[in-house]
Amino acid sequence: MQRILIVDSDRSRSRKLTFLLQHMGYGVDVHPGGAGRGRVCPEPDLVLLSEHILDAHADDVLPWMLQCFDVPKVVLGNEPEEVAGVPYLEMGADAYLPAPLDLRVLLARVRSVLSRSVADDETQSAYAAADVGRRGAGSEGSVLGEAM
Repeated sequence: MQRILIVDSDRSRSRKLTFLLQHMGYGVDVHPGGAGRGRVCPEPDLVLLSEHILDAHADDVLPWMLQCFDVPKVVLGNEPEEVAGVPYLEMGADAYLPAPLDLRVLLARVRSVLSRSVADDETQSAYAAADVGRRGAGSEGSVLGEAM
């Protein structure tokens, strides 16, 4: 089961998102963000980060999350225009969803970002396996270092 971390101080929105995502088969952890950001759940598969969280702002928290989690991050905006999301995308967010939040768009974005993330992991694993295979075989297909 893929896990999603919601970092949002808006409890009402967090509850709605939790219900929706759990109904769609995802595991969900909720964190209010801000000052307690050092106490976070185990690494999720995706982070939904509210633009405004408790005593912080997403542009303060996003760089920290980029260091802590090598997973996709989607910023949930409070601005009605996607232009407001450009700085977050430039900082490394994978997506920005403007207000008002359309739940169908959110689910589509979550699926899309997670599927790309899984595909990237599989591609990296395949490259690593191919690299080990190339380094481990000699010109005749024998293992390097073996007597011929």
